[in-house]
Order: sequence, then structure tokens, then C-alpha cells
Amino acid sequence: MNYQTIARNIFKISNSKDQVICPPEQVFINPDFELTVFMGGHIFMCDKDYQKLMSLLKEIGEDEFYILENIGATLTDRETPYQISINVNSSFDLFKALLDSFDPPFGFIMNSFFMFGKSKNWGIYICELPTVNIIGCTKELNERFSTALDIVKYDTSEIMNFIEQEFQNRPDLIKLMIANYPLIKN
Repeated sequence: MNYQTIARNIFKISNSKDQVICPPEQVFINPDFELTVFMGGHIFMCDKDYQKLMSLLKEIGEDEFYILENIGATLTDRETPYQISINVNSSFDLFKALLDSFDPPFGFIMNSFFMFGKSKNWGIYICELPTVNIIGCTKELNERFSTALDIVKYDTSEIMNFIEQEFQNRPDLIKLMIANYPLIKN
């Protein structure tokens, strides 16, 4: 199965590695999605975190979810992105094993990923630079995803300081990130 077909219903995905679409550009297609930006890295730290999100995915009718590498955002000679499907009844250990099968040695390569299901109502972008995760979903799902992922309502100055450090000396990228994602609450 080519997961890009499903992913293209949720995310803006370039047809060319040379024209990659990634933050600070907007990666979500649906302009009505509510977006939540939170500190990135691993999306799950333990089995409890993993199972909370799997419970939510089951509640909203997903039987599996997909992870697709944003190949253009990765410095690699590969032409085919890493892609996997994971059953929502799977264990955290299986999830870690599947990711470890791909993870480059010592994490020397920056990777960004699309995480999504069959529904067009949600997606998560796992971004390496800046190191944030971004949930895009319908208004009805926003609070449920935030709860399932234990997203603390962050101090906007904290995330802004982090973004400024990530994009140091590039005020144009900071402005674009602010324009596309809710980093500052009005």
C-alpha cells in the first residue's frame, strides 16, 4: 500500500524531494484544522502514553495508523520514504521495534514524519527542525488529542523562545512559523 495516497488527504506533500514542504511552511491541507504545537522529539515516552493514544484512535474508528517519512526533509540518497502501518491493538514494544528498524545509527540524520489514520480529520507532523510535534485536527478532536497526548497548555513565551533558538538568525522563518502555527495566543 502506498500511504502517500491517504496522507495527501491530510498533508501537503511535495512530488519532488527538491521542493519539500515542512514547517515553518504549513503542512496541513485543511484550513479549518485546529493546530496544536508542542515540544517535539518522541511522541510516546512510555507504554502508558502509547496506550492512551491507541484508545483514542479506536474511539474515533481507526484500526491502524501510519507513519510516513517526509523524504524531502531527510538528508538521504533514498528515493523511497520509510513507511509503516501499525495496528491500534499493538504494543508499545512493537511500535519501538518498528521505529528502531528504521532509526539511523546514533540519530545522525534528521527525519520528519507524517502520522495519520484513514480519517481525514486528524494528522500529526513530527518535525525535526524545529523540534516540535504539530497536531492538526477538527475542532471536535482537538481537546481529545491534547488529553490523550498529555499536552500541557504551554506558556507561549517558552515555545516562542524555543522556536527562536531553533531558527536563530532567520527571522523570516520565525515569522513564517508564527503565521502558519498558533505559537502566540491572542
